[in-house]
Amino acid sequence: MRRNDGALPHRREPPQGLWPQRNPMRGKRVHLWGDDADQWWITRAERHGLRLHTASARPHRDGTQPRRKRKDRDTTKDTRIRHNYIQFDGLAEITDADAVRDAVATGIGKGRAHGLGLLSLVPIAAA
Repeated sequence: MRRNDGALPHRREPPQGLWPQRNPMRGKRVHLWGDDADQWWITRAERHGLRLHTASARPHRDGTQPRRKRKDRDTTKDTRIRHNYIQFDGLAEITDADAVRDAVATGIGKGRAHGLGLLSLVPIAAA
């Protein structure tokens, strides 16, 4: 909406307390640990054709990866990308071979571009 002189009206900030504040973590990815991470793995394993029999989690904190420096950035700052990740080990049964094949080929989760989410399978001997 334009004013009579053709200029755009200025946006005013809402008075404090009239509108609820937005959650600053909304839309951001957070690291999962403990029971939350275990539940994430159970859900993803089922979705990708695995029925878990045993699972153990080993957290790895502060894995780092160098990031390319840009000319417009201050070079004195720490430019490493920090990755906190969890390695899941355990015993699972394949329930959907096609889904497992796809998971092995493409990975699981949002960190695939950084080398996370890789799935390795080893057959066990039947007793």
